Amino acid sequence: MHPYLVLTSLLASLTTALTLSIAQPPPILQPSNLTTTASPDNFAKPSADWECRSGGSLHRPKFQDCGFAALKLPKTATSGTFHTGSAADEFKLPFVATDGTCSVRVAFVEGGRWQDTGSWHQVATEAAALWHGCRAAVVESWFIGATTTAGRGGKIGITFVYHDGNVDAA
Repeated sequence: MHPYLVLTSLLASLTTALTLSIAQPPPILQPSNLTTTASPDNFAKPSADWECRSGGSLHRPKFQDCGFAALKLPKTATSGTFHTGSAADEFKLPFVATDGTCSVRVAFVEGGRWQDTGSWHQVATEAAALWHGCRAAVVESWFIGATTTAGRGGKIGITFVYHDGNVDAA
């Protein structure tokens, strides 16, 4: 068989496989506590600006680990003021949830002492949407991280980063 025909056939098969995998997101990030409806279409992409990073790196988180780490974020619907102050309450940042090779870091995007209003439900929903958006945008084996924001002012950063088990991803 001619190499061009083999390549064309391989690309067609790969396109079909990718289309099928994107059309049906995995069930691990669809629990009812992350969104108010069960439709996977709500996870098409995060509501804020977002970025999925891919490329060659020895320090890549396993894509599924990022999904499980996102599930470990608090999910309370109570709105409050996220802060970096001394009060040790549920809205103090930074916050890190880790599973295996991936940490989800929630911190202010500009650094320093900031405040922004939101809820952990919103943060967890944005993290799940980021995971699903990246699943559709990059090849999982080349995934190296992702970022988006949450909060009324968009100051709460959500980042998927590599975690090797020996150092804090903060």
